[in-house]
Amino acid sequence: VNRCLEAVDTAQQTLESSEQAKSTADANLRSATAELQNASAELTRLKAEEQAISNFLEVSEDDLWPPLIDTVSVKPGYEVALGMALGEDLNVPSNEAAPIHWRTLTPLPNALALPAGAIAMSDLVNAPSALSRRLQQIGVVDTDHQGEALASNLAQGQRLVSREGGLWRWDGYTISSQAITPTAARLEQRNRLLEVRNLLKAATSSVEKFDLVHKAAVAAERSSRAAEHSARDDLREAYQSLNSAREALASEKETTAVHKARIHSLQESL
Repeated sequence: VNRCLEAVDTAQQTLESSEQAKSTADANLRSATAELQNASAELTRLKAEEQAISNFLEVSEDDLWPPLIDTVSVKPGYEVALGMALGEDLNVPSNEAAPIHWRTLTPLPNALALPAGAIAMSDLVNAPSALSRRLQQIGVVDTDHQGEALASNLAQGQRLVSREGGLWRWDGYTISSQAITPTAARLEQRNRLLEVRNLLKAATSSVEKFDLVHKAAVAAERSSRAAEHSARDDLREAYQSLNSAREALASEKETTAVHKARIHSLQESL
């Protein structure tokens, strides 16, 4: 009986440890499942956004002369300024076979300097060389206040734009920063597309990582569940052995008591 009691105690401790391991495995699995679901949802959202932007920016394959806007990239934060500076002119191709096009000319040898404090748009944009002359003569300022202050210093053919979207031309033509052009929106979408594609790479890696973690958590949960079931079976068998031992002991005690009574009776008879 004592050995059976020890076995029961050992089995009970094993079951408690198994239950704790199972609880930890369950928690890890829930956490891994939530992380995988969140990462998958983010990946799905980014794929949908990429598709939507791609559809918005899509250029027809039948277009013999794709517009310059699809070959221009601008530093993030300056999309509005570039869109305001060139407007619909960016929708014209550089292919000289097109009825309307940009010709590629050599840079002006004696180009006039922009007003002090303005940054040349050419320093902020990657564009075909056909736009070089135009971009060199567009100054960029941070605020409308700066643009208004420097506008009177513009030389013939020059213009200023602000990051807020204002435009000042050398001849006095002015556009308020409240007027957002479709070209600026397209440029913003192009930059967003590049950003989304970078995010997609990171999101794909995250899903792959969390998928591995989730699979490991599933395997650990199954293993802990099997260990818990085994520990319960062992404890049940230990109790059965204990009950059998107690019944055997009780039977032996009963037999011993009968024998003692018989001996006592025989002793009295003797």
